[in-house]
Amino acid sequence: MNFEHDPVIIAGHFSVTGGAIAANSRYGNGYTVAYTAAGRFTVTTDDPYNHLVACHAFFASATPTDRFCTADVPTGGAGAAVAVEINLWDVSGAAVTDPAAATDEVHFILYLSNSALDRQAW
Repeated sequence: MNFEHDPVIIAGHFSVTGGAIAANSRYGNGYTVAYTAAGRFTVTTDDPYNHLVACHAFFASATPTDRFCTADVPTGGAGAAVAVEINLWDVSGAAVTDPAAATDEVHFILYLSNSALDRQAW
């Protein structure tokens, strides 16, 4: 039902180098991204939304790697900006780590709703 009520899709990607978002590597509109800590990135929507329907995060590496992204439970919503922390996991070390190269990218898609008919908070 959510996709019948004013869906909004925000998608983008960015690279990380030296503990910061790499210059000129942020693509997409409607969000900001911050380097939270090693392997952790917080994506925040520019506008308020009632509900985050879904979030998908992917890791695109320049070389084959055993890493994957996970998203933490979001904050915000119910008429506020939505923030999602994306964590980059290194399977071989079982830890959250930074990308290996500045050419590696984190990609994400947020599916949001503005409908008053949707749940106001999670």
